[in-house]
Amino acid sequence: MTFRPEFTLEQQLPENVSFSEDKKQFLEQITKYYNSVARKVNEKERAYYPEEVEILNCQRYFVNGDPQTYRSVFRKVFPFGAIAAGAALNIVHGITGIVELTNLYGTCITTVVDYRPIPFNSVAAANQGIQVLLAGVNITITNGGAAPNITSGIIVCEYLKQ
Repeated sequence: MTFRPEFTLEQQLPENVSFSEDKKQFLEQITKYYNSVARKVNEKERAYYPEEVEILNCQRYFVNGDPQTYRSVFRKVFPFGAIAAGAALNIVHGITGIVELTNLYGTCITTVVDYRPIPFNSVAAANQGIQVLLAGVNITITNGGAAPNITSGIIVCEYLKQ
C-alpha cells in the first residue's frame, strides 16, 4: 500500500514489482514499468549547476491558457567576486531569447564572515540589503550602503526561452 497526500497529482512508484513468467505479459509489464520510471526520472529537477553553461534543469512550466502544454526551464549559474558596500556589480549573462524569468537567486559571503541569501532584506535597516536584477544583457547585484562588503558569491538564473 502506498500513501500520498490528498490533492496531489503525483503517485509513487511501487518498490516491489512482480512480473509474469509469460513472455508476452512480461514484455508488456516491463515496458509499462520502464515508462513509469522514465517519466518519474524526467519529472525530477536536475541538480546540476555548471559554471556559466546554459542547461535544461528539467523544470517544466505551464503555458497560460493551455494546461496540457509545458515549457522547459533553462538554468545558468554565475560566480562573482567582491562588491563593496554601496556598490553594484554587473555580470554580462550572455543569455538570448528569454521570454520569462522563473527564478533569480543566490548566496554570498561577506567580510563580517557571514553567509547571506540574495536577495537579502535586513530587518535592521533597508540600506543593509542586497538586490539582484536581470535587465538587458546584465545581471546587476547591488550591495546596500550600510551592508558589509561582499567577498564572493553565486547567482543562479532560471528562465523560459522562445
